[in-house]
Amino acid sequence: MSKIPWYQEFFGEDYFRIYGGFLISERSRRQGDQIADLLALPPGSRILDLCCGHGRITVPLARLKEIPLPPA
Repeated sequence: MSKIPWYQEFFGEDYFRIYGGFLISERSRRQGDQIADLLALPPGSRILDLCCGHGRITVPLARLKEIPLPPA
């Protein structure tokens, strides 16, 4: 059994190699905007991003809604 946590193994180099073409910054920003509109999050809201990847949606959403991000 691997001692590497599953999320580090799953979202490692292969993840970016395989899905890199889908992880376009503009697309992520646009999807973050759509989620913000759908949820109607007020500035300063809190979001839980629990093992959902590398923050492709959370980071642009947080910037848009002025949600503080913890250090990486």
